[in-house]
Amino acid sequence: MARTDKTPKPEKKKDPTNKRTGLYIGSVIVFILATVTFIGAPAIGGSMGAGTSARLQFGSYRGRPIEYIQGNFFERQLRAIAEQQNQAGSEDLESQLYWIWRQAFESAAVHTAIMYYAERGGMDVSDDRVDSEMAGYPAFLENGRFSTERYQSMPAAERFSLRTYIEEVLIHQQFLEDMIGDDRHSSAEVAFLQEMAQTERRFSFVSFAFDDFPDEEVLSYGETNSDLFRRINLSSITINTSRSDAEEVHRQAVDGVSSFEELARTHSADIFAEQGGEMGWEYYYDLEPDFDSVTHLDEVFSLRAGEISPVLQTRTGYVIYRVNEPAQTPNFEESTTIRVIRDYMETFARGQIEDYAYDRAAAFAESANDVGFNAAAEQHAAIVERTEFFPLNYQGVPFLERPRGADGADLDNAASLESFFRTAFSLGENETSEPLVLRNKVMVLNLHDERTASTSTLGTIETFFGNYLQNFQQQDLQRTLMSPDYLEDNFNEVFFNRILG
Repeated sequence: MARTDKTPKPEKKKDPTNKRTGLYIGSVIVFILATVTFIGAPAIGGSMGAGTSARLQFGSYRGRPIEYIQGNFFERQLRAIAEQQNQAGSEDLESQLYWIWRQAFESAAVHTAIMYYAERGGMDVSDDRVDSEMAGYPAFLENGRFSTERYQSMPAAERFSLRTYIEEVLIHQQFLEDMIGDDRHSSAEVAFLQEMAQTERRFSFVSFAFDDFPDEEVLSYGETNSDLFRRINLSSITINTSRSDAEEVHRQAVDGVSSFEELARTHSADIFAEQGGEMGWEYYYDLEPDFDSVTHLDEVFSLRAGEISPVLQTRTGYVIYRVNEPAQTPNFEESTTIRVIRDYMETFARGQIEDYAYDRAAAFAESANDVGFNAAAEQHAAIVERTEFFPLNYQGVPFLERPRGADGADLDNAASLESFFRTAFSLGENETSEPLVLRNKVMVLNLHDERTASTSTLGTIETFFGNYLQNFQQQDLQRTLMSPDYLEDNFNEVFFNRILG
């Protein structure tokens, strides 16, 4: 079926110069203000330009809308983040806008979640505290003192919006203080971490990258599973209402009452509707997950150019295909075909690639135990590399050294693997490990040497552990709050359709 989450082919994208003004122009104004002038604190209103007081809902949290409204938390976060971006700059305006809006959305989503739970718990702040914060707001100060004239010169609607915002921020802060507290921790926690960091080790290693999986093996897989790599040029109409609706659209397409393109633009519920249903070339494996049975898909691949499929039931609704160019079998002599098969294997047959690398690593480890690490490397045409010293830093505590190569690059995802540290710190001198499977490679270690951590390193733990613990608690709370069971995230759809659409 024509999937709603599939990115259209690059040649089908809209002309980026053909955009509505409205909110997009407002976004550009925000960006320009951020990167050129943005003097003082974020303004209460007006920075988005006239005509941008729209109410945009980007999602919801437990049914509570996450909205952009002039003067609310979302909008103020947007301007604050834009101001910070003044220090970075970017030649890619569209990407910069996306990043600014996305960060503001994520902040607003967390804020919406906190306000939901605070309200359920009866959390509130006194009017006196809000008044005190209002009195210290920069826009109301003159020579460091509250100015009644400045306060009254602000329109009442803006004052109300500001007061609501300040009240919410105070509740937000109080919620975090209640949930996380300060950075107090026990001396036993620090001592435990210092003990973990006491010993630092350095290793020689050989790695067998998944990227080295040979083309011959890719070709063999492709020939064995050649049906998956057939491709066909299609247009589609997706109907998510009922079979009867789909049958009526199908009748009109077959009878020529309307063109397939017009019917797609009018009735289709997928991302290809605006381009008349044109999907372009699709591989069999791309379409296969949409159907409970491959029988329907085989029927489509048997159609000739110009033929229209019957109404086919998919996992999410109904689809009608028109064949623009008939199915083609894969040409295994083309490098692009090998690339397509490799990409498929990296996603859906990764275990076969991993097994290949593991077998090579296992053979190397066996040789290393017989003839020595360096001699085995020569036999297997492998390159011996060396790590920097690192402690038992499981999960990558930021103020301790992570497992890195001599070039300073992380050893793939080793820092997040308990098995890596368990193996690395149980090796004896010059002992070779069993193969260790990382994210993109299989590695074999050989203990080179070890040392005791410096006094300054251990002191760093005591200095920074409190901040680290508090940051970890904040991240853990955010992950809990942002559970997909509670958060409806429609950001991309709204951003690309309403901001850049």
